[in-house]
Amino acid sequence: MVDVRLLLTDKEIARLPTPRKGWYLARDTELKGFFVVVGKRKRTFTVQGDPSDCQRISCSDRPGSASQGRVETESRRGQRG
Repeated sequence: MVDVRLLLTDKEIARLPTPRKGWYLARDTELKGFFVVVGKRKRTFTVQGDPSDCQRISCSDRPGSASQGRVETESRRGQRG
């Protein structure tokens, strides 16, 4: 599994290559815990954080959050911080 690190923007996410099989992570360099799971058929925005910090983020470790429809990266980034 490859672990790519870059500033996640809509353009950069669109440029990410589709894996031949399986999936890989593209992590944001600016916002810790914000990343995209890149699979053969879809890209899913995901947030990872400390469940004890429930005031800042969702209380689950890695909730999938953008599997339906088109979602702008900046709107997902705002939900994290």
